Amino acid sequence: MKMDVKHFEVDDLRIKKPGKYVKVIELLPDEVITKHWVTKYTGIDLERDILKLVVMECRAGSGKMGFGYVKGFGLSKGAIAESFTADAGTIICVGKSDEDIASAIRRVAQLQGGVAIVAGGMILNDLKVGGHGKSAEISFDAMSEKMKELHETAHGLGCKLEDPFSALSLLSLPSIPELRITDHGLLDVSRAKIIDLFE
Repeated sequence: MKMDVKHFEVDDLRIKKPGKYVKVIELLPDEVITKHWVTKYTGIDLERDILKLVVMECRAGSGKMGFGYVKGFGLSKGAIAESFTADAGTIICVGKSDEDIASAIRRVAQLQGGVAIVAGGMILNDLKVGGHGKSAEISFDAMSEKMKELHETAHGLGCKLEDPFSALSLLSLPSIPELRITDHGLLDVSRAKIIDLFE
């Protein structure tokens, strides 16, 4: 599948009309389920380990984006983006700034699928991966070594998850409670309904 990401600016990732309270996807230790957490909105908040999530449609070039916040990744800087999502037509990204989120999404789009880790606008590490998670460019053993390298890069940015790429991918899977994120927005799994980000 050829990726088609509509041109966007960093300003397109800004939350234009925030509310007083925000719904946050809270990761639980050693669990695939998440907790629906409502807290006072402070934007990206490293002290409370709250990072921004963006899911962008990349199949039809519609420019559709879903926004959310997640607690539990532990990134102290940078952003991680990948195309391994429940919907193969999206890119998901977590990060501490809109600038790095934009750079990471653009890099995955440029690669036509894969993983990108960015900090301070610089690409620290990436991996080009084709459809169904396969790469025609490297062997299985080389892919395994590359994934170890990507994990080390993510952990070097403060990420405290053992496998941040699987955790990020699962955040787009619409069948696991309680909250997930899609290019339509925040999904309440129990109600099978897209909900407002703010209270």
